Amino acid sequence: MLDQKRAMRFVLALIGAFVLSTGCNKSAAPTESVEKDQSGATSAAQKSPSEGRSVAKQPASATSPDPVKSAPNRRDEEAAARLAAAERKAREWEKRVESLQRELGSVKRLLGFAENASIEAIEAEWRKDMAEYAEAYPEKKGELDYSKLVGHLAAEIRRLDAEAATKRPAAEKTDAAEKKADDDFKDAFSNIGKRDAEKNARNDADREARTPTKIVRLPPPDAKRFPGLKHFHPDYDVWLDDKNKRVVLQSEVCLRDGALELFACIHRWIDDPTLKGSKLRRGTKEHESILTINTTAKLVHTGLLLSGADNGSPARFRPKYVPAHGSEIEITLHWQDGQGKWQTARAQDWVRDHKTKKEMTHRWVFAGSRFWVNERTGERIYTAESGDLICVSNFDTAVLDLPIESSGANEGLLFEAFTERIPQAVLGLTVAEVEGGGCKITSVEKNSPASRAGLMVGDVIIKAEYEKLTGLKHWNRLHAKQRPTQEMLLDVKRGEKSFTKRLMPDGRVVTMVLTPKPTKKKPTTPAK
Repeated sequence: MLDQKRAMRFVLALIGAFVLSTGCNKSAAPTESVEKDQSGATSAAQKSPSEGRSVAKQPASATSPDPVKSAPNRRDEEAAARLAAAERKAREWEKRVESLQRELGSVKRLLGFAENASIEAIEAEWRKDMAEYAEAYPEKKGELDYSKLVGHLAAEIRRLDAEAATKRPAAEKTDAAEKKADDDFKDAFSNIGKRDAEKNARNDADREARTPTKIVRLPPPDAKRFPGLKHFHPDYDVWLDDKNKRVVLQSEVCLRDGALELFACIHRWIDDPTLKGSKLRRGTKEHESILTINTTAKLVHTGLLLSGADNGSPARFRPKYVPAHGSEIEITLHWQDGQGKWQTARAQDWVRDHKTKKEMTHRWVFAGSRFWVNERTGERIYTAESGDLICVSNFDTAVLDLPIESSGANEGLLFEAFTERIPQAVLGLTVAEVEGGGCKITSVEKNSPASRAGLMVGDVIIKAEYEKLTGLKHWNRLHAKQRPTQEMLLDVKRGEKSFTKRLMPDGRVVTMVLTPKPTKKKPTTPAK
């Protein structure tokens, strides 16, 4: 590219020098005539007085018409005609130069023309034009060595052509690499389009074969571990323990990896507008919460009040920051592992500091959210119904919040999920690695997502979520990222048959217990 730019500058410099010399040639003839007139006038002034008198009479006779023109006058007209023809020729030459410059456009095109048409053809064309131009200006013939100029130009073109030939292999290699990169990009883009088309086709097929979905309710809390519970509302997973003054919630894991704004959010089951008799699970903030609960925020608020908690107020940010305050709430988690054994942990054990990677030590307080009144309708709306049930980032809509300053901005999030401590979603199957890729199903649990999807022992999973399985580690990684609210697409092979199945994982059921801590009352001083 650098050589091409140098060649272009050289060609343009030559053309500019040539056009400049053309302008000088065009203005030379009139200058000579002026000099001759001045010299003639000077010689006339140097003649004798008698000669001068005879000359003085000349203008009077010169004004009279002379039908016969003198020889000098004819020579002047011929010179003027020759000069006009030369100027026309010069203009034609300038147009040819401009046309050539437009035709070339760049040194690359010039070199390409030199390769295909030969240097000799270019040199002959230039010499012909130079000869015509020199013939148009005979009085300046010999002042410019046109042959030398053309020869220099031809030599320069040959040199550039030789340099281009030496660098052509590297350029061709670069062009080949760029072409391969373009082809790879086109192939990748085409594969994405095919994958999207395949996914859309599968979605359409699933939609056509879809049957009404009923509400999927979680089982109640284990009666042996939590005796004497009262179901607070038949449509929601909230229970009260009057004896121990606590609220019990049935939740499920919805996130195991990622930054957090909440520890637990809420969801509802609503009527599906596209299919009569079907239900849709309407989530709120499952993408940034570890647990999700089928309840309303007002029910949890009421249950905490009945359990003896005092609500304070959520965090305020203006005119200055004021942290959330209220009764301290202890949160414990109970669940069964893959072997059916009960496990227990504090809620803080599932949350860790983003920087230190250590578990969170702060406790939640009963902030109590707030009400917002619609001025047009007068309706009172409990703002926590947007999903902000138990938060780890400060929101003025939170039911439970941390009593510390914790930003909700993406760049300032303080906490993340402690992935290693959070149980995985349930698919209801175990797999073993198969030689050559894929995973073979070794067991299927009854009434699990795998059994409901029709999977059987011996089936081989070839792909999961459009990714070809390379082995057991690959499967475990995809399974670990799977959320209960997201279907998992499996390409399965059974004998000689291949088919596709969709699994909606069951979230690992977690019983969450909210226990208010006794509020320390300030001692009162007796009145004096």
